[in-house]
Amino acid sequence: MNKITKPQEWLLSAFLFALTLLFVGLLVLNLDFQAWAFERHQNQLSWYIRPILILPILFFAYHRRIIGVSVSILALFTSMIWFPVPQSTPPLVKEFLTYEKEFLQAGLTAKNVLFAFLVISFFIVIVRATWLHSWKLVGLILIITALSKIIWSYMDSGQAGLTIVVPALVGLMICLLALAFWQKKKS
Repeated sequence: MNKITKPQEWLLSAFLFALTLLFVGLLVLNLDFQAWAFERHQNQLSWYIRPILILPILFFAYHRRIIGVSVSILALFTSMIWFPVPQSTPPLVKEFLTYEKEFLQAGLTAKNVLFAFLVISFFIVIVRATWLHSWKLVGLILIITALSKIIWSYMDSGQAGLTIVVPALVGLMICLLALAFWQKKKS
C-alpha cells in the first residue's frame, strides 16, 4: 500500500476545503438547494451531531493530519442534510431555522461578514491549539464558542434561539469529556 505524501495530502485537503466552500456557496446562493437542506435541518438529530463532529477535527489536528481535519470539517458542514425530513417540527425550531435562512439570504452585510470571520477563526484557532496540544486552550475555545453560539442565537432570534441551548450544551459536554479523557490518556 502506498503512503500518501505530504504534498498529496495538502492537495487533497485543498480539494476537500473547496468542496466545503462549494457546499456553503450552494447553501447561500441557491435558494432551491437551501430550501431542500433546511427541510432536512429541521431534524434535530443534525443539531446534536454537529457539535460532536468537532471531535474528529480535534483528533486529526492532534495527530497533525490535515486530510482528516479537512474531511471532518466537510462532514460537520454537510451534516445538516444527513437526516430525513422529520414528520413534525416544533414551532420554535421552524422559527429559528427561518431566521437562519433569512440570515443567509441577507447578502453581504456587516453581520454576515463578522459571522463568517468568527466561524473561520474558530476552525483556525481550534485546529492550531489542538495541533500544539494546548488542551486548556482547546477547552476554553470550545466553551467560548458554545456560549457565543447560544448568545448570538438568542440575541438574533429571541425565544426561538434558545432551541439550540440543549444541543450546544450536550455537544460541549461530550467534547469536554473526550478532551479530558484524551488529556488523561496522554499523561
